[in-house]
Amino acid sequence: DFPSLQGTSSESGLLDIMSAGIDKGTGLAKFLELTSLSPEEVCVMGDYENDLPMFERAGVGVAMGNACESLKQRAEFITKNYYEDGVAYAIEHFILQER
Repeated sequence: DFPSLQGTSSESGLLDIMSAGIDKGTGLAKFLELTSLSPEEVCVMGDYENDLPMFERAGVGVAMGNACESLKQRAEFITKNYYEDGVAYAIEHFILQER
């Protein structure tokens, strides 16, 4: 009933509603445009299929340990789950280890 809107779900009980044609990938594309960063300079993290468009535009996709299998298959790195501080673990792996 609302053609200008679209919805996506990341898991049971959650619903994201946004303008039609917009997803995390288009958001990342706009971010890259505004910052003049290249995709290779960007690392993204996610856990559900709604993160796939973002993974397609980023240089590095990191799947959380609790991520769905389709996202894990597209990831360059799989970190720990969010209960085990997976975001911090990925930051340590990609940023702090290089110093």
